[in-house]
Amino acid sequence: MALDGTYNVKMKSPMGEQDGSFTFTTDGEVLLGTASAAGVTTDISEGKVSGDSFECKFSMKTPMGKVKITVKGTVEGDRIRGSFKMLVGTFLFEGTKAS
Repeated sequence: MALDGTYNVKMKSPMGEQDGSFTFTTDGEVLLGTASAAGVTTDISEGKVSGDSFECKFSMKTPMGKVKITVKGTVEGDRIRGSFKMLVGTFLFEGTKAS
């Protein structure tokens, strides 16, 4: 899978479109990397890849406290798309490879 690299993503949320990024590296079926949004960067966990699909989890500090997020997505060429699942709902994202 050609998922390795940095992706700039946009998430559609009730607060409008939110910008962020992922930096991914793969080791076989294991997905490692970071997620960044609103000036905060955090490591992903439980990352895995299978075919053109990937998933991982991370937590972000917000004004409402720590939020746990589950990510599921697919990669096609230099584009990724998928969903962020949080306690308050599921939100779609898409992004393009930056490097």
